[in-house]
Amino acid sequence: MNIPRLLFQYEKVNDETIELTFPYYESSVITNATEVYEIYNIAVYEEICRALNNNKRVFVPIGEKNLTLTIGDITFKDKDTFSEFEMEKDRIIRRAKSKIITNDYVGSVLSPMLDFVSSSFELMNNGYFITEDNKNDTYYKIISDSTTEESGDRLLKILEKYLDSRNTLEKNLEKYKGLNVFLERLEYADTPEELKEIYEEYKKGDTN
Repeated sequence: MNIPRLLFQYEKVNDETIELTFPYYESSVITNATEVYEIYNIAVYEEICRALNNNKRVFVPIGEKNLTLTIGDITFKDKDTFSEFEMEKDRIIRRAKSKIITNDYVGSVLSPMLDFVSSSFELMNNGYFITEDNKNDTYYKIISDSTTEESGDRLLKILEKYLDSRNTLEKNLEKYKGLNVFLERLEYADTPEELKEIYEEYKKGDTN
């Protein structure tokens, strides 16, 4: 028994996005796979069908993403109100948001976070409780104690790990705040020129 594949015909919008137009029904092997987009989740497939039946436009990212496509990855827009400008704005917003869920980004955040938590616990186990108000005094005390205690070298290494991870986390937090400001500005952009200007400013700052 052949299991029906969940397929849609589509039109390419740009290098990153396609628009699903209507379901594609077939009972044999597809001869031209580039003409159809396959969904691997029945719930996602049914949601797209409902949207198309309700006169919505459906946009999804291009590439292997369809293997793990979720409803959150899809853009649904009313046909009568969705313009090319709004589609470009939505594409830029999705591209920016996607940066925070990439493996590289998650790894760059998770590693220093684990270092920060583990070094904080190690310092607390040695009697050092660092707060925003006492941090400088506590740093000085740790350095001072390291010169008199047998475990001084170990204390300094723990403190170094703590400071390095804290510094990295603070930088990541600033980037995250910058992303939120960028997304908020995008929401209020009214013209393609303003959209381009905001995006170029964000790209320039994000590489610094």
